Amino acid sequence: MNAIAETNRPEAGAPDLSEHEQHICRRVLDTLLRENVRGCVSQSARLPSAALPARHAGHAMMTDTWLHVSHFGPGSLWIPVTPAGFMQDWKSAGLPWLWQEGSRMTELHALEQILDCFAQGLAAEEASLFEAFVGECTLAVSHRARCESERERWFGDWRASHAGATGADLPDWHARLLHYDRLAAFLDHPFYPTARAKLGFDDAALAGYSPEFQVPFQLRWLAVPNVLHHPSAERDRGLPALWPQMEHVGLPATLAATHVLMPVHPFVWENQLDTYLSESGLREQAIRAPRPYLSVAPTLSVRTVVLLDAPEWHLKLPLTMRTLGAKNIRTIKPSTIGDGHRIQTLLGQIVLREPMLAGRVLLTDEECGAHVDHRVFLGYILRRYPSAALEDSTLIPVAALMAPTPGRKLVAEEAGGTASWR
Repeated sequence: MNAIAETNRPEAGAPDLSEHEQHICRRVLDTLLRENVRGCVSQSARLPSAALPARHAGHAMMTDTWLHVSHFGPGSLWIPVTPAGFMQDWKSAGLPWLWQEGSRMTELHALEQILDCFAQGLAAEEASLFEAFVGECTLAVSHRARCESERERWFGDWRASHAGATGADLPDWHARLLHYDRLAAFLDHPFYPTARAKLGFDDAALAGYSPEFQVPFQLRWLAVPNVLHHPSAERDRGLPALWPQMEHVGLPATLAATHVLMPVHPFVWENQLDTYLSESGLREQAIRAPRPYLSVAPTLSVRTVVLLDAPEWHLKLPLTMRTLGAKNIRTIKPSTIGDGHRIQTLLGQIVLREPMLAGRVLLTDEECGAHVDHRVFLGYILRRYPSAALEDSTLIPVAALMAPTPGRKLVAEEAGGTASWR
């Protein structure tokens, strides 16, 4: 284990945790119990507080129930728990958790110490996953702090300039959708405890490309040989009218005879693109366009952006950052590019066969997408909303329903019966 000071008094060694550290710590501890990580629930003994070693009986006031985990290597872990009401039997009753080795009892006030206990007795490769998760937790704290500060600033500005108004009062359906997307982005994932961490983003990237800040930026463009370009539909079919020509991005118009333009997220452009082009053998064949083109803003999914001058179009791009886990990099597998259109087609056929659904279902068009030479970091998917049918609608992502609003209500309370859910 990492060096942990031994204490004999319940109040000793307790760090002064920030609100953000407490929040992430609480979510992680409850997730460890919910997911029964390393059998911490199923293989533990449920004991009353009276079973605690006598000199640590002062901890009995935390809860009546402790899980005693004795299969984590050389020591045993005492977890104070209380009954949970949703999706799990037990949740953490608070800190400290206790680590016992023989007669020595150590109070665990830090999440890093607790995760270190969970790594006890594992092979080095498996133990390293817990160590990496500590870094993810640290980043989640940092990113949550930055984003909560931005939410306070945004809410303050909204109340000053939109007194008494809600997102549903914005003039356009796409502005309303972006508003509720942004509210959803500030809400924690219901299950993944460190979803606030956008692994790979530093503070500048977080503020520049995440939906919590929703700052407009411009796309970069790469010209690739026609023979390497694999569209999901006929070339140029289904593309927005404002899709660039070669001259729009600073390349000679004659290049269109042999090359096709592919959009690239500026984060990838600035950080990993050169390495990926070199490793894939595309460096000598792809041409970086000197000028950016098309202003966009991030949506809830981070890697999906809305074209601000044609907001019915949403564009999904590979983005070399990770959310919901260190291995969950946000690339686009070529085999998945046509999946959205397949589901759209299937749902459309169901609607045609079900009279009760007539006129009650709207579907996005997801026919258009492309990839380059089967590479997961060069591709895109286009999604087109039926804008003419949405002018009087307020679209709200389901993920936003429980999010707080500037009006100090939840989205579900604020929207009432006026919204269309997606």
